[in-house]
Amino acid sequence: MTEDLEIGNKLQDYWQIIISVIIAVNLFSIYIESLKQLNITYFQRIHRVAEIITFEFNYPISIFLTITTFILLSYMLKKDRKKAIIIGILPIFSFLFQSIETGIILTSTIVTFYVAYHEKKYTSYFENLLKILLVIESTTIIHYILLTLGMTSPLQQIALFEYDLFCISRFAAPILVFMFIFAFHSDSIKKQLQRFYNIIDNQNESKKRTITEYRIPPNLVLVLAIIFAVFWAIFPWIPTINPIQIGFGKDAGKFYWTMMKMDEGQYFSIGPRSLFINLLYYCYKIFNLDSFYFVNLLPVILNPLLVFSVYHFVCKSSEDEELAALSALMTSVGFNITVGMHSYFLPNMLGLSLVFFSFGYLLMNLRKKKKSLNLISIILMVPIFYIHPWTFFQYFGVLCLFAVYLIIKRENVTRTRRYKKENVNSLSPLLIYIVSVGLLYILSNIVIPIDDSMNRQQVFVGFKFVVDQFVYSNVFTFNTLYMGIMGNSVYLLICLVGSFLLKKDTYFNRYLSVFILISTIVYIFSHAVFPNGALGNYFPSRLLLNYPLGIFSAIALQKLIHSTYISDKSKLYFMLFFITYMTVYMFRSIYHLIPLQ
Repeated sequence: MTEDLEIGNKLQDYWQIIISVIIAVNLFSIYIESLKQLNITYFQRIHRVAEIITFEFNYPISIFLTITTFILLSYMLKKDRKKAIIIGILPIFSFLFQSIETGIILTSTIVTFYVAYHEKKYTSYFENLLKILLVIESTTIIHYILLTLGMTSPLQQIALFEYDLFCISRFAAPILVFMFIFAFHSDSIKKQLQRFYNIIDNQNESKKRTITEYRIPPNLVLVLAIIFAVFWAIFPWIPTINPIQIGFGKDAGKFYWTMMKMDEGQYFSIGPRSLFINLLYYCYKIFNLDSFYFVNLLPVILNPLLVFSVYHFVCKSSEDEELAALSALMTSVGFNITVGMHSYFLPNMLGLSLVFFSFGYLLMNLRKKKKSLNLISIILMVPIFYIHPWTFFQYFGVLCLFAVYLIIKRENVTRTRRYKKENVNSLSPLLIYIVSVGLLYILSNIVIPIDDSMNRQQVFVGFKFVVDQFVYSNVFTFNTLYMGIMGNSVYLLICLVGSFLLKKDTYFNRYLSVFILISTIVYIFSHAVFPNGALGNYFPSRLLLNYPLGIFSAIALQKLIHSTYISDKSKLYFMLFFITYMTVYMFRSIYHLIPLQ
């Protein structure tokens, strides 16, 4: 009798596992079939060839949904026959007005969601969905590895299917960025969301698990991030990927042309980015290098330099090596690398690296109060004047307002209109930095004009135009510009979570908060400042490219890893999925930069 009971319990457990798997598979299948029935169209570029694609999935998924829905209905009959009959009959009316496929989708959706709600195995559904996505992403990685090894891949259709899903997910990117730069700056919204989160925590207090305490080895993660950064620079020049060694960087030709002109007799470049161009030229001449490969392989140096500078910035300013290493890793698989290599924004990458090195020492000096650190941070900032002026304007402008913010916050704490001497003194390194760099910028601009492109006509335009242009440029940025590689919705979603988790308890966190807030204002009004359309459409993407998104995504991942309410299995599956997804994103983005040969 006891044995029969144990066998019955085991069968019941197996049956629940099967139902959980079916629910996860159904949710994914319903999504795919819905895309097919809606004839979703999207922009796609393969080897820089642009096409407008209509989503297709040439497999009998509706038959599969019919079978799985019947299984779920059978399961419901054992639990609650009356509700099972009602839920099974209601969708039949849809067959009278729509196609059979639409009726199947509706029926399957209602049945699946009802059983999912009834069983309440949400963690299991989530894990099974991650397994499905993990299989797709892992298979796609194998596809790109086979291509890298010069082998014919039998997995091309799966890789194209994964690319289709990515392209469709780009439609969510403008909404996620809108939430990132607007909604989560509202303290009232944050408080309401935090309150909701606390209610869930209180309800699940009895379910709080004993979670393994993971320790991320920062040095190992940093080395992995640097290896990634170097590999992405080399990958498009592997003979099996690029047999005839064709150039692909949009701005690379400009550097060839400039070096050629300098060879003809112009030995010194003056003006915007002049320091970068002169460094480029003199290194090319001193080491007697081939100009084509010298320019095209510069990311081998600049990619890891940018990754390490992010690590330096986070480590020095927050004293959190784990977060610094994760930030470096997320930067190595983020927009800075993909967009940087698409258009060869090499001065931008070098400028960002110097900013992060400079600000790392600066924010650390707010704690240490050492003159040597202030001097180093100023010296690192000055070259950016003639490397990438816009990066200087963006970060230095935010820094000035960050200083104002800190002074105002300190005044509120002291509850007096006069600043206390010790409060001003504690910010003296920041104020000295701002005054010194500001004066050096003015003096250097008098000697050598830094950025002629800033002399643009600024006009007042109507509110409707700004709104229309804002919407259009956001769709353009994430779906068309740079082959749509900025429309990585999963990455942006993680950054959004990271911005919500950002606390204002350190100089590091406060600076990040002020950075987003101020950049948001510029993001909005760029369409009024540049009403001619073209520049206004490109401007938001360049602004977003300078956002330290790798840091925000790292904040979210660190919180996930150390969460006490998420099971070890869920953490493992999500991290495996996210790592494989971002790796596929990098492979695909860089692989399709190379024109057809």
